[in-house]
Amino acid sequence: MYEKIESILMDYCNSGEVDYAYMLDGKWGKGKTYFIREYFIPKIKESDPEKNIVYISLNGLESVDRIKDKFVTEQILKKQDIHDNKAVKFLGKGINILKGVESFGIGKLGEDIQKVFTHGLEGFTLDGCILILDDLERVSKKVSYEEVFGYILDNFVEAGIKIIIVGNDEKVKSDEYGEIKEKLFRRVVKFTPDMKKLIGEFLEKKLEKIGDSDYREAIESKKEELISLICSLKAENLRTLDFFIDVFYKIYKCEVEEVKETRGNLFYNTLIMSIEFKNGGLTKANIDSLKKLQTSISLGFMKEPKDYLKEFKKRYEKYRFVYIESIIEFVKDGFLDEEKLKKEIERIYPSIDVNPIRKLINEIQEKYSFYEEEELESKMNELMEKLEESKVELYKDLIDSYDLINYSIDMSHIISLDKETLERKILERANKFLEEYTQEEYKIFSDTMSSVWGEQNEFKKKLKDLLDKKTRECNERFQKEVIYNFFNEINSNKYSYYSDEEGLGNGIFGYNLIEKIIEYNLEEEVKRLNNCGLYYFNSLLRREYLEISNAGEFRVNDVPHLEKIKILFKDQFEKDKGRLRRVRIQETIEKIGETIQHIENTKVS
Repeated sequence: MYEKIESILMDYCNSGEVDYAYMLDGKWGKGKTYFIREYFIPKIKESDPEKNIVYISLNGLESVDRIKDKFVTEQILKKQDIHDNKAVKFLGKGINILKGVESFGIGKLGEDIQKVFTHGLEGFTLDGCILILDDLERVSKKVSYEEVFGYILDNFVEAGIKIIIVGNDEKVKSDEYGEIKEKLFRRVVKFTPDMKKLIGEFLEKKLEKIGDSDYREAIESKKEELISLICSLKAENLRTLDFFIDVFYKIYKCEVEEVKETRGNLFYNTLIMSIEFKNGGLTKANIDSLKKLQTSISLGFMKEPKDYLKEFKKRYEKYRFVYIESIIEFVKDGFLDEEKLKKEIERIYPSIDVNPIRKLINEIQEKYSFYEEEELESKMNELMEKLEESKVELYKDLIDSYDLINYSIDMSHIISLDKETLERKILERANKFLEEYTQEEYKIFSDTMSSVWGEQNEFKKKLKDLLDKKTRECNERFQKEVIYNFFNEINSNKYSYYSDEEGLGNGIFGYNLIEKIIEYNLEEEVKRLNNCGLYYFNSLLRREYLEISNAGEFRVNDVPHLEKIKILFKDQFEKDKGRLRRVRIQETIEKIGETIQHIENTKVS
């Protein structure tokens, strides 16, 4: 995997005296440091044990003198008799060797430290010395690259030390960098390994370091799947992978039963959020955008989103992502709110232990992208059978079933499914459960579905048409009920328009009262308004039309409905014989006429 890169760098390290350095250039997280520390340095030592290799990170370097300090420190710590002394090693890495060793000459501690450093430098030679400087692009802004490169040339290259500088050329923020790097580097070696193999090798070593055998086996069982996911998402960043494995451990070890039962789903969510976090995607604005997914069953259902959410959908649509706020917070801040996670799981994955449809959905969602053709066809047919046999918990199970099946229908050139039977079963289930919905449940379901339809196909159109039809029927029932209640209240003088804080009166025109009276054939309700009811009806006309100076701009469509209601009252006037009643009806007729005239006078020409 590294043969070409290894050959180039080894030739340089084994060459005679040189007056130049080599650079290993590659993107962040692609394994440069891993290659150097875990592969290249051991290879050099294996080929020539006499080689003196020093590895130093330039991350945060604020003074070029610190390069030599670190170099000397590393030389001292290479002495075998002190190398395993962690305390000495820790202390040595923090001491500015060339400026401050004598300041430790206080008492026995100072004497011991001086002995360590004196002993460490005995026999020191530059023969076969190789200095590897990592993280070039992370040098502090307090020093210029001209200073850094000049210092390396003057102090190390001229001393015969071979220099390999590791970094991401694209990320070096410096105007002078392009010019001065030509003075130092003979060759820039591009680090472009086989990422699939590199990730596999990295995972192997990572697994060896995991002390928890259960967790190690769990990650081991998903190793190939994880490699495939990371590569297909083009997120081949070893730091991200390392971060994810460490983060997911906390979720894996969570003792909450609901969490245990949904580890497979949480695996994907945590991985996706880890990728976003390490890429700088979990900003407050982006998290606010992701919250729109709270009412979406999956990314596949969403209408075409904008900006960050659009890119997020494009990137992760096929990976069954659902919005779990506690996972996002955990990945971002490091605290896992187990109680909140439990509640979110209960909402997103209802009846996970009991409902056979939900268990099957979870299984298919977890492994969808990795099924062979026969397995996928078998699972989808099994889901169809369970839709016939089992209780479906709308609006999650049914729509998730549809979501999975819709993907499969779109893949009908790959797998064969009885689409007509499939559609019939889904639509029958939808019709049955929609019949039982309350108005509040319709609102939740309708809001959810309005945000998830996305690109249409024939199957999706049928389901949407059914929902629209049922929603209209439900809204009509509800609005009729509101209007009936309104008429009853104004007739009984129990209605207070000005004090109504719940919106029945103030919001009655939100239900387009005048239009709905005609649309729902509520003429009889109008006719039975008593004198009290007529008084309130006139008050509403005054408040909602006559007191609005520009009513014609947005109420002009009410004119034909008002004309019809005016005719109703005229008919009632002719039939009613009570003198006071006729006076009230006549007042209402005149008020409606005045309202129509006001609308006409204020409408936009």
